[in-house]
Amino acid sequence: MSGSNTARATIALFAVAGFALPVLASAATVSGLVSPTQQLLPQGANTCAQLQVQSVNPYIYNNNLDSFDVTITDPSYVSVIGSVGDTGIPLSFMTRRMNADGTLRIHVDIQSMPVYGTLPVSLTLLSAPSGKPLCVSVVSFSLTGPAKPVTTAPTATAPATPEPVVATIATSGGAAIAPVSTASPVVGGGLQNSLTKSCEAAGPYQLWFILLALFMVVVGLVAFAEPPLGNKGPELPLAAILVPLVLLLGFWYLAPVCRVAGWIPVVLIVAAAIGLVTAFRDQELPLGKKAIQLPEARPPMKQPTTTFEKSTTPPNTVITPPPVKK
Repeated sequence: MSGSNTARATIALFAVAGFALPVLASAATVSGLVSPTQQLLPQGANTCAQLQVQSVNPYIYNNNLDSFDVTITDPSYVSVIGSVGDTGIPLSFMTRRMNADGTLRIHVDIQSMPVYGTLPVSLTLLSAPSGKPLCVSVVSFSLTGPAKPVTTAPTATAPATPEPVVATIATSGGAAIAPVSTASPVVGGGLQNSLTKSCEAAGPYQLWFILLALFMVVVGLVAFAEPPLGNKGPELPLAAILVPLVLLLGFWYLAPVCRVAGWIPVVLIVAAAIGLVTAFRDQELPLGKKAIQLPEARPPMKQPTTTFEKSTTPPNTVITPPPVKK
């Protein structure tokens, strides 16, 4: 009797565990795995070796992708941004772990996403070892799952368009009545909404890290070009630095979600100022050509000195006699 109760309890325990634990979906397959590698700095021929991807392991439960692993052979690469479908993956959702054989395993956690049809996945990595060029590689692949079930959406009726309100204004004499129509205001924010969505997808700090790095690269190329770009005229360095500066400042101002730190505009302006001063390092300042040339100082003129010689001849003495009494 006790043996049958134990068997029943064991069967019930396995049944509960089977319903409680998610089931790994084996229907999704990985395809189209590519990892193009390109050299960013210094400019020139591509000397970066092709990044070798050893394996890709997606973790799919109940036809929902919860996370995935990408194992690469070069441990110098660091993942900076990723995407699954149209959703961006911030840097805080990625972890790096070294394997015993020297390979690097990058684990990425995402919000659960259903896999219906083809789901594209990409991961951007950077590598900058000491003494070697800066390389970027994009690992991309596709997950193929079952077809999305067709659901019949209920028919939605369009709301009735409100008619314009007509107001009448009567004069004190009651002679004239002027109709005034008011319409509903239309708020246009397409550009601001698109900037906000892009910032939310990639994460504000991660997005600004990439934008600041790209701006610093542009400023460095303009500032340290040989021969200096300022020798060819002021238009080229001014346009190369000020146009990206204005665009980044406009992006920081128009997207409130990306306005995470007040020091970002300060860094942009200081970097642009340093780049412009360095680009015009061989140019004379305009004030130097218009400086007033002062006459050279002359030594003071010597004044003639008058000397008086002391006479050694005594002066003649004249004696006047007293008057004679009469």
